[in-house]
Amino acid sequence: MSEARRTGERIVAIVRHRGVVRAIVLIVAALFALAIPRLEMRFAPEELVAGDDDAARDAAAIARDFGAQEQALVVLVEADDVLAPDVLAWSHSMARFLESQRGVMRVESLGTTPLPRPTRDDELTLEALDDVEDAQRVRAEDAITAAVASDPERFPAGLASLAERGRGPVEVRPMVAGDAPTEVERAAIEALVASSGLLRGRMISEDRRVTVIAAVLGSDASERDAEALVASTSARIAAQAPPAGARARLAGLPAMRVSMIDALRTDQVLLVSLAVLGSLLVLMLGMRTRGGVLLPMGTVGITLAITMGGMALAGEPINLLTNVIPPLLVTIGLADSLHLVIRYREELREGAPDARTAASRMLRHMWLPCFVTSFTTAVGFGALVVQGTPILVRFGAIAAIASMTSYLVAIVFVPASLPSFPGEAKVSLEAGRMSRGLDRAIVLLARANARHPRMTIAVASVLMIVSLVIARGVVVDSRLLDQFGVGSEIAQVTRVMEEELDGVRELSIALDADDGRFATPEGIAQLESLSRWLRDQEGVLRATTIADWLHESWVLVTGEETARSEPFRSDAQVRALRALLASGGVDPLDAFVTDDGRRARIEVRLLDHGARRTLAMLERFRARADEIDGARVSFGGEAWIASRGLERIVAALGGLGSAVVVIFFVMTLLFRSVRLGLLSIPPNALPLAMTLAYMVLRGIPLHAATVIVFTVTVGLAVDGATHVIARFREQHALGGTPEQILLRTMETSGRAVVLSALTLLLGYGALLFSAFEPIRLFGELSFVAIGGALIAQLVLLPALLAVGVPREGARAAGDALASERSVAE
Repeated sequence: MSEARRTGERIVAIVRHRGVVRAIVLIVAALFALAIPRLEMRFAPEELVAGDDDAARDAAAIARDFGAQEQALVVLVEADDVLAPDVLAWSHSMARFLESQRGVMRVESLGTTPLPRPTRDDELTLEALDDVEDAQRVRAEDAITAAVASDPERFPAGLASLAERGRGPVEVRPMVAGDAPTEVERAAIEALVASSGLLRGRMISEDRRVTVIAAVLGSDASERDAEALVASTSARIAAQAPPAGARARLAGLPAMRVSMIDALRTDQVLLVSLAVLGSLLVLMLGMRTRGGVLLPMGTVGITLAITMGGMALAGEPINLLTNVIPPLLVTIGLADSLHLVIRYREELREGAPDARTAASRMLRHMWLPCFVTSFTTAVGFGALVVQGTPILVRFGAIAAIASMTSYLVAIVFVPASLPSFPGEAKVSLEAGRMSRGLDRAIVLLARANARHPRMTIAVASVLMIVSLVIARGVVVDSRLLDQFGVGSEIAQVTRVMEEELDGVRELSIALDADDGRFATPEGIAQLESLSRWLRDQEGVLRATTIADWLHESWVLVTGEETARSEPFRSDAQVRALRALLASGGVDPLDAFVTDDGRRARIEVRLLDHGARRTLAMLERFRARADEIDGARVSFGGEAWIASRGLERIVAALGGLGSAVVVIFFVMTLLFRSVRLGLLSIPPNALPLAMTLAYMVLRGIPLHAATVIVFTVTVGLAVDGATHVIARFREQHALGGTPEQILLRTMETSGRAVVLSALTLLLGYGALLFSAFEPIRLFGELSFVAIGGALIAQLVLLPALLAVGVPREGARAAGDALASERSVAE
């Protein structure tokens, strides 16, 4: 007796001890269910575009040296004139409010950001000075003295020359000192906006219709702090609305995260409900008995309890992708149960003396095919584990474990419970009168394929070739806004920021030089050259270096616009201007250069135009930077990490190829035939090619949220093929013409294959109602892939079996199968 048959005999003990088995299953499910209330939700949009460890390490080093730049909640204020007194006062009030919130490190706005500016006469009175301000002003005056001394040609008489030019003191401090801007302060802001390139296009649009208030979160701020900040800011805007004619909206990663959380919490209830309703509809129409409906749904419920409880016990939260696991399990969990119930009815119809014997025979025949279908599904999910992106790894691992859990529950719970439903014995006698329309369609399709198999294969081959040709145009790319609908509030605000300001995507470029050149005029000139090159690149909205700040300060000192573009003259001039910018207490140059000048940063703001373009631009930049002797380049920021994640999407497709190879070997071992293993590949490959072609025609890119469709589908598509081929071997053992064998095969397996696919289609179709764009795309593409797989299993696979299995080889396989069956019974 083979090991498989011995295992089958041991498994039959489930039926003999069915009362104890049911009790154990229900107790285990209840214990896991107790942990579900501890399950947390953690949604981070950047996880979908996470890069590799090297990219994260480089980005962390840049953030450590220059500060994290991208974690900011942005309040976008729009009005006919954002510098109008009432609008400016509201904006400054909002900035002060944000400064008081937990986790906020600083607030950047027109009134609160320290900027180089002329000192106003009203600020020079003794009453306006305190010890701190006095010390800051002294440092600024010392720095200006040194700066003037560094350019004797322009200022031959030193500070006296400065006075002759009508230039007063320059300092670095916020434009608004109190809680509300005075008219003098508002006029000063207007003047600075008109003259300073540090503000226009960054904090305020050129036409003065848009401004931003950015609350930058500290590195120690938690996700709860960010969520609380979004909630409190939204409440503040609702309670104290902007003046008439103005409006305020939220942007930035914290706002995106909260928007996702709200949408996905809604999805948790909606999607599971739709999946359950769709599955119930299929079961009631296709099975029509209490056992045929309650046992599959009970299997799903138990699997969900164990899976979700297990996630809670393991400390694994619901994230952007694992959010789809509950509705996914509702449909996946039904497949094995449906096949078990239908085979049980068949055993009763074929003469099993009682329910217990029918359940035992069913279990002997079905435990291995069901194991293979669940294992191949797990392999498909498992292909994501080797992909590397953490969110995909976790999704793949959890889904793979859940798939095998579903198998264990079905193979234990359903056989142990079926004898308790006497209605199944009655329906087995009436099976010929049930679902006649579906059965008739399946038989007609099988007859056509049996009579004209080569024509079917030729048509499928043409479809495969056409799909592959179209699929060559698939675009591998990712954007931050891929996660939001085109008409969503977040997408609209992001487009406004890209059109009027410098967008939301931040890229940091760090250059290292051991000689400390970036504190010298020569090194700063090299940074300027690189930043000018960057500004000419497609998709670059702004490139800022230390030079931009130094030039703005020098223009204020000299009063000459030409000073903005002239090269710096000496190390002394650079040191003096750096000291001036640092005199306000908060040095803005800390974000652009280290004190020793060995490391400098270029801040780049990008359009959200895709990772492929970003990577291509950075390759060109690296080649350009290599022309600088002794300089080393590294990248950081959210846009860099997201772009590097694109390479892992391609790696995921490589994992898909590995999954196909594993599935082929499993099928070959199951059927003990390389030929049958090979015949199982085309019906599984065709839907994948069709889905890729569909993506090209629909303009859907391949990214982290869509690539998982293929790893999921490659496992699910093989399920129906496994059951069809297993039944084909059984029917071949009974003899007959190819047409008779195929008709019997599809008569006995067709309905279960169709009903299983329908539950999958309805389950994935429910995802189309998601409020989250990646899940909608996942549902849409999965619907296409599973629909294609069903057609391939009903049309292409029977045709391949008709021409691909020689009579002699099949007869030998049939004799072996008949021997197995006689021993089992």
